[in-house]
Parts: sequence; structure tokens; C-alpha cells
Amino acid sequence: MLFIGLDLKVQSFDFLQQRFGKAGTHYFWIAHAVDHRPIQPDRIRKSIGAKTRSKRIWRAWRR
Repeated sequence: MLFIGLDLKVQSFDFLQQRFGKAGTHYFWIAHAVDHRPIQPDRIRKSIGAKTRSKRIWRAWRR
């Protein structure tokens, strides 16, 4: 049974390809942290993960 990423990592390439087809190849490489997609550092961001807090709340929290 496959439940977590480690379960995928311990399986052979052939096993995953036979069981999941084309997706099995993808699962194998992702489980082994191999990603050949080009890095695009100048792409437009989909969202900005900025949090806002007032200085007053921040000071109270730090105490």
C-alpha cells in the first residue's frame, strides 16, 4: 500500500510505471527530489505571502 511519499520512494521505477503508467514516472522522480523544470525567477507572482500586524500588537505579543 502507498500512503506517504516515503512509500513511493522505496518502490522501483518499473513498479511505479507499471502501476500508474505515465504518472508513475512522475511520482518516481518527485519522490527522489528530481525536478528538471527550468527555474523562472522573474515570473509574475500569483500571491504575496505578506502578513500585516500593527506595531502595537507585535510589541504586546513579544512581551
